[in-house]
Amino acid sequence: MYMENVKEHYWRYSLITIILGLGVILFFKITPFLGGILGAFTIYILLRGQMFHLTEKLNMRPAFAALLLLGETILCFLIPIIGDLVGNQQNSKY
Repeated sequence: MYMENVKEHYWRYSLITIILGLGVILFFKITPFLGGILGAFTIYILLRGQMFHLTEKLNMRPAFAALLLLGETILCFLIPIIGDLVGNQQNSKY
């Protein structure tokens, strides 16, 4: 009876150790993508209210509203960032 309890604890702690080890490995492998994930979440939070307004209040189709917000996002976020990068490249000595 005592051996079964020890075996059960051994398997339980082994499983917990394996799961935690895999979690640590997964965290370190996913670290390079965290910036993109956080950026996508930020843009989602910023555009959630506008999407609700377009689909619920103005009765716009969700696909067209998403396309409109995608265009807005590109114009407001992506083009200024690319312009800043090009401007910094032209100002560098190399």
